Amino acid sequence: MSKLKNFITDKIIVPMPKEQEELLLKERSQRICRYDKLFLYIIIAIELYNLLYALVYTGWRLHTVSSRFYAAMYSLLLLASITMLIVIPFCIKD
Repeated sequence: MSKLKNFITDKIIVPMPKEQEELLLKERSQRICRYDKLFLYIIIAIELYNLLYALVYTGWRLHTVSSRFYAAMYSLLLLASITMLIVIPFCIKD
C-alpha cells in the first residue's frame, strides 16, 4: 500500500512551486472576497426588508414576543453582515 501511495504522491500529484502556490492562494482569496461582498450586500438588503416588514406588520410596536425575537434576529444578522463588509478589506493582504 505504501508503494502505491508513494507512486501517487511522487508521480501523479506534482507538487506546486512555493511562489506559484502563494500566487494562486492570493488570487483565489481575492476572488472569494469579491463574491463575499456581493452576497453580503444581498443579505443586507434582504435583512433590511425583513426588519421593515416585521416593524410595519406590528405597527412599529413589536408587542409580541415572536415579533421582538424576529426583529432581534434580523438586526443581529444585519449587524454581522455590515461588520463583515468592514472587516473583509483588512483580511486580504497584498
